[in-house]
Amino acid sequence: ISVAVLIMYRNENSKLRYILEVVNFFGRSDAAALVRIENSTVFSRLTADFSTPLPMWTRLGSEFHGYSSFWHKNAVAAGGEVVTIVVGLRRAIVSFQCKLQIPGHSSLLSGKFEFAREEQSDTGDYLGYRFLCKISRDFGTPEAVAFINTTTQTEHFLPIRSPRNTTLTQKASLIACVDMVSSNLLGSTGKSLHIPDADILQYFIHHQIVGIDEFIVYDRFHITQHIQELLYRHGIKISILPYNFPFAAATETQNRALLEMDCLLRAQHEAKYAFLGRITEYLYPTQSLKRSKVLFKALAASEDAFRFEVTTKNVCTEDGVRILAENYNYNPNARTSYPIVIYCIDLRAVDSGRMLDLDPHVAIAHRYAKCSSKAGLIDWRTTLKSDHY
Repeated sequence: ISVAVLIMYRNENSKLRYILEVVNFFGRSDAAALVRIENSTVFSRLTADFSTPLPMWTRLGSEFHGYSSFWHKNAVAAGGEVVTIVVGLRRAIVSFQCKLQIPGHSSLLSGKFEFAREEQSDTGDYLGYRFLCKISRDFGTPEAVAFINTTTQTEHFLPIRSPRNTTLTQKASLIACVDMVSSNLLGSTGKSLHIPDADILQYFIHHQIVGIDEFIVYDRFHITQHIQELLYRHGIKISILPYNFPFAAATETQNRALLEMDCLLRAQHEAKYAFLGRITEYLYPTQSLKRSKVLFKALAASEDAFRFEVTTKNVCTEDGVRILAENYNYNPNARTSYPIVIYCIDLRAVDSGRMLDLDPHVAIAHRYAKCSSKAGLIDWRTTLKSDHY
């Protein structure tokens, strides 16, 4: 296994270096002429559209905001429900009715409103919610949901994302949901963290090389049109979702819970598995996902588990090393606020708290960041034959 990991790592690293030299975002003026275009093969098939309708934090009155809504038809019984991701002030009272806009009907159809508060360990000023609008008959697929504030009687509409007809073979095996929101959180300096274009580009190139083709990106301003064009020329398609969070402050944990829920609901019927990571968090399967099903067999082995924690090393970045994958020393004592998880795309994964450890001989992950000290660092490559994993 250790030999396989090193070979996979070395091949990925050499390909990444070659591609970065070709794309050459370090100053060459003729980069566009050198890019190896793969659009004809990568985009010849119908790819999923994860950004329609485009989500946006929308006011649902003075104390609540909704981000995205999803339609789920009942599998056996008639009807279904719309699930909407919502945030609201902690002290606010939930008092809404709901209606659905369905093609072919001249008026809105009343639904049954329910809600659930999301469990969060943080004690901030707001809470996450799921607003539900249920109907018990088959009227068709709704296009929009309206939440009516029972106090002010004002209506607030959100578009609904509905699943397309996708067979099992058409589904993506694994998609990456990319958190570029956490980098906007204010740090001790009072300034948002800057993400270099090089780090953005090589994240997507790395994961394309290991076998991931679909990306859902939650972002405010980092990914420019220029970056999108460079990725497209290399056959990488990303779905960028705006994330204009409505409140003044949010912790990484709070935002991550909302992104996780949207990722799982958005990928429903489009993919089998997903993982949520920041732009500096890399997944390393021991074999390319295009050539081997080892990872997916490991994930499918447990029928009642929907979350798998990936063994993660906190790798220290060094000055002058442009390619993150060429940083080798990690801090075994570093603490992190959350694990890197691969999710089984299933509605039960949203509420499931059960977590299994993924075999590190199947896949590992690296989290790249600056380290305050070089004391006690370990070359992660030396741990492959020991019990560190």
